[in-house]
Amino acid sequence: MSMLTRNRGAMLLLMLNIFLAFMGIGLVVPVLPKFISELGMNGSSMGLMVAAFALTQLLLSPLAGKWSDRYGRKKM
Repeated sequence: MSMLTRNRGAMLLLMLNIFLAFMGIGLVVPVLPKFISELGMNGSSMGLMVAAFALTQLLLSPLAGKWSDRYGRKKM
C-alpha cells in the first residue's frame, strides 16, 4: 500500500468525522426555535444552548470513543 493511499484513507476518515459533528449541530439548531417558543425563552438562551451542546460534544467525544473501543460500538 502506497503512502498516498494510506493518507487518502485517513483524510476521508477525518472528513467523515467532521461531517458527523456538523450534522449533529445541524440537527439540533433547526429545532431550537420550537423549544424557545414552547419554553418561553429568548435568543440569548438559544445561543447558550447551542454553546452548551457544542461544549458537551467536545468534552464527551473522546470519552465516548474510548468506551466504544473498549466495549464495542454495538453495545454503546
